[in-house]
Amino acid sequence: MNNKQEFNQSAYSVSNVVGYYSRNTSLNPAEVRVVARCSQWICDSDILDIGVGAGRTTEYLSPLARTYRGIDYAQGMVDHCRYRFPNLDISQGDARKLQFANESFSFVMFSFNGIDYIHPDERQKALEEVFRVLKPGGRYAFSSHNLRALNNRLPGFKMRFPQMTRNPFTLANRWLTWIRSSTAGRRNYRRLQQAEFMNERLAWVNDGIHDYSMLTCYVSPETMVEQLRATGFAHDVELISLDGNPARPDARDPWIYAIATKPG
Repeated sequence: MNNKQEFNQSAYSVSNVVGYYSRNTSLNPAEVRVVARCSQWICDSDILDIGVGAGRTTEYLSPLARTYRGIDYAQGMVDHCRYRFPNLDISQGDARKLQFANESFSFVMFSFNGIDYIHPDERQKALEEVFRVLKPGGRYAFSSHNLRALNNRLPGFKMRFPQMTRNPFTLANRWLTWIRSSTAGRRNYRRLQQAEFMNERLAWVNDGIHDYSMLTCYVSPETMVEQLRATGFAHDVELISLDGNPARPDARDPWIYAIATKPG
């Protein structure tokens, strides 16, 4: 495990983080569009689902595929997904070093910004590995945080106070939870703060996810396309906004989805 991002991998196996992802059970509008646009390469085909988490995309993609392989680099996520789908091939794996033969899959999915928790210095390795395992003419779909959403500044640490209620027991519980969360958040933020950076193409920042325990990569839409083309993907990359519509050139959506084609 690379020490540049080992804190991300560890955080994803924490029980409350696994529980958070297990409560997410539906596709967002952008993913619905991705599945529709790529149905020819999904239905009755060999597909790879990277970063399966607790199995959110597994539920939708696996019934469509001829063969379905799911991987996640956090063992806690893998264990939960295997529990939900005991008859499917779910394993621990690293997107930077995929354990599959060349040209094995017609479609590869890396949803929920999973690629953004790989250090920016190694992001290209993941793209190259996806390109390698894709069949010629295959499709790669993934999402990434949009650099424009940061408005040229680091997110910083923000206090998130609990929601008020008239019920004294519920309020007390919320405050106790908030105290624990904010204490852990401050500790995590200080621990990771020196690793943050930002430039005109991408950023590696602590945006507060899971009590500030992770660093997240944000890239501009132009950088997404540049990186895909540098890997060898075709130039006609399709960018999709979170609402499922084509992304505008000046899109400031927090996430952008991309569909890329391996020539052939």
